[in-house]
Amino acid sequence: MEHSIFVDIAFLLLAVLAVVAGWRVFRTDSMVRASFFLLVSFIAVGAIMMLLAAEYLGVAMFS
Repeated sequence: MEHSIFVDIAFLLLAVLAVVAGWRVFRTDSMVRASFFLLVSFIAVGAIMMLLAAEYLGVAMFS
């Protein structure tokens, strides 16, 4: 199975986004902002699952 450099770049960007958003969940003072950062983190992890060809887990993360 071939994959391109774009898949690797997307994986790295989504991984960084998930980690930074997860860190911001605990560093923000507002519960509303924390919930939005948690949502961003979940969406990034779901997109990573889709990139890893785990469609069921990726869709489960989105819903």
